[in-house]
Amino acid sequence: MGENRAGLARGAPARGWERLTGTLAVVIAVGAVLRFATVGVQHFWLDEAVTTGLLRLDVDDMVGTMWTTESTPPLYYLLARGWAAIFGTGEVGLRSLSAILGTFTIPVAYGVGATLATRRAGLMAATLTALSPALVWYSQEARAYSLAILLAALSLLFAARAVTRGSGRDIGCWAVAASLAVLTHYFAGFLVAAEAAWLLLAHPNRRAAIFGTGAVAVCAAAALPLALHQSRQGNLDFIGDVSVGIRLLDTAQLFLAGPTGERMDLLFLVAAAAGAFVVAAAALGLTRAEAADRRAAVVLLALTAGALAMPVLLAVFGADYVLPRNLLPLLVPLTVAVAIGLAAGARLGVSALAAGAAGSLCVLVAVPLEPDLQREAITAELTGSQIDADRERVDAKVGYALGSAGKTVTARADCDEGYTVSVGNAAVRHDEEWTDVTARETALSGGAAIGQQATERVDTDGTVVQVVAVCTRPRD
Repeated sequence: MGENRAGLARGAPARGWERLTGTLAVVIAVGAVLRFATVGVQHFWLDEAVTTGLLRLDVDDMVGTMWTTESTPPLYYLLARGWAAIFGTGEVGLRSLSAILGTFTIPVAYGVGATLATRRAGLMAATLTALSPALVWYSQEARAYSLAILLAALSLLFAARAVTRGSGRDIGCWAVAASLAVLTHYFAGFLVAAEAAWLLLAHPNRRAAIFGTGAVAVCAAAALPLALHQSRQGNLDFIGDVSVGIRLLDTAQLFLAGPTGERMDLLFLVAAAAGAFVVAAAALGLTRAEAADRRAAVVLLALTAGALAMPVLLAVFGADYVLPRNLLPLLVPLTVAVAIGLAAGARLGVSALAAGAAGSLCVLVAVPLEPDLQREAITAELTGSQIDADRERVDAKVGYALGSAGKTVTARADCDEGYTVSVGNAAVRHDEEWTDVTARETALSGGAAIGQQATERVDTDGTVVQVVAVCTRPRD
């Protein structure tokens, strides 16, 4: 579909293709540098500490604990476990997995744009993906989001190829990528469902489309019991404390300027304004785009709207799990739609891309330099601790113990050397409820407090004991 409109028609000089390939390589390299250069600047925050606590368990205990404590499927944790065995569970070692996955997303975004529209659109999509504050942030977080974004983007790429080429092989690749996306994060399933509808409507081989979508449906059905069980654990009850409308506005803010939280200072307002300008320029560009490009952008926007409408409707009927970071799999199709508009906008599109890049770079440079923009502030906020992030380094540690009936188990969370315990708590999970239990400080032989520990006798199999320690030390 996009070959003859790619800015490099068949028979064009090889030099043009080499120039485009070289530019894409530079974009990917810049994206990789932005993800890796500061990957270890921030300490783990609470959710990442949960990841490390799970990875320290053996495989059976890890899966058993996730059954109760997590709200995502197990694929990321199994992958991260193998990665951590080689590179460790420190900030750089564990986050480097997310950084690599985030870097891989850049050429995938290019592929979607080049498949549905033009290579110019693909290159702009890759640039926006490489510089996105939100995508860089979650490429530096030891959670499942970076893997979910990559797999959702791959499913979109293979769906686009299947529709434009009519290939059964692309349907098979889509089914694999879509199934893996669902096994990484449940919210990726909403985009996958929208893609399945697209394939059933637009793929010329209806039998292949039915077979592929059916295979993914079987995979999703297999994950459903775990999703239902995890939903009953109450781990996401905090989501409903804020209205859905506010959370959708927060999602727009996240997509435009990154995870600013309550810290909407001038820097992020500038970044958000630059992002809004990019979107407006893309919309204007689409008014003069070729019909095929407009159709491609409309398809991407329809997929995004459909994938967003499903969880919002569930929230209306009481199953409310809409959270800005859960919607991250929708960012790549939106980005490609914007890129198609920019590519059609000629000089205006290039100017808008430059403005967006400048706004993004302001954020990406500021975050590692300003403690109030980092995860340490989030750690303090979530734990209710009055911690001065300007003066104190903050770290979070989480420990788990999975017990069986009649056994006494000990969960422990230790601070790193040089840190002291600022906040500590412990809880035991029984009959689908968390109950606070006593946590006490543990000590080295010299008497320095290094963490928290809780010992409990459990009455039923699968009971989880959790300990959280928030650790602080003065900044250098």
